[in-house]
Amino acid sequence: MTKKSMLHNEFFIESMQNIDVAQSFMRAYLPSDIRRIIDLSTLSIQDGEFIDEELKNAHTDILYSVRMINRSESMVLYLLTEHQSSPDKIMPLRLWHYICLILRKHIKQTKKKERLPVVFPIVFYNGKQRPYPYSMDIFDLFANKDVAKAVYNKPFHLVDIAMIEDEDTRNADLARYMVLLQKHIRSSALKDKLPLILQSCPDDRDIVRAVLKYMIRAASIKFDRVEEFVSLVNEYLPEAEDDVMTLIEQFSQQRYMRGIAEGRTEGRTEGRTSAMKAIAKRMLAQGHSAHDIANLVGLNKAEVKSMQSS
Repeated sequence: MTKKSMLHNEFFIESMQNIDVAQSFMRAYLPSDIRRIIDLSTLSIQDGEFIDEELKNAHTDILYSVRMINRSESMVLYLLTEHQSSPDKIMPLRLWHYICLILRKHIKQTKKKERLPVVFPIVFYNGKQRPYPYSMDIFDLFANKDVAKAVYNKPFHLVDIAMIEDEDTRNADLARYMVLLQKHIRSSALKDKLPLILQSCPDDRDIVRAVLKYMIRAASIKFDRVEEFVSLVNEYLPEAEDDVMTLIEQFSQQRYMRGIAEGRTEGRTEGRTSAMKAIAKRMLAQGHSAHDIANLVGLNKAEVKSMQSS
């Protein structure tokens, strides 16, 4: 903003901070449909707590509230002062950005999330280029105005996986595994859904590893059932045999180290011990020595040897 523009801006702000002047301005220039539903005698300037630093930097620092007629809630009028010699083509987008900042600030300051006030933006323009050359309709900024209206003039699209039947997830094709797993990840029935989920995994090692990692870390699968889990994985994703054992081992080690870091006294939890024994048995079957297994897994050598002889 140039020095001359700042002078224009400061004069306008100084004038509009006078409530009588502001009321007169609103009475003269607000659209009739807005003017009919508000009581301008209740117009007041909001204190600074509703003005974000980003708004201050944009010289947008007058925010009014006014009561709606026959209603208890307030309607907030947001006044943007524009004193540039060159008008801004993306002004509608800037206004929506400022509106969102004000609403976020309102929620933060009032701790109320049930109902939001309406923010009505007003642009006061006195630039050299006249008349104002750009549209104030935000939809005119989009390459396809009709599509933008169809998207933004209605509620956002919700995919509520809890309401989708498992059979209907077939439509998701390659994404079916993700939808099913996200749907059942917290469910006690996850074990029964594992075959369907694992069968739905694409033939992609990165995806398979992501699925196994997510289930091991976030699911209700407990380590006392690790052998059953590994058996299911091997049945439906035999190529993931090595990956699942490695991930279980890594996660178990991380939990163990995290427990030590947090000062827990239980040391090796029962779950970790069960997981380590399952890994040890698997390695024994693959021909690894008891010595190597004990060093790698974290069990003592005697425990490994007892598994060997059992």
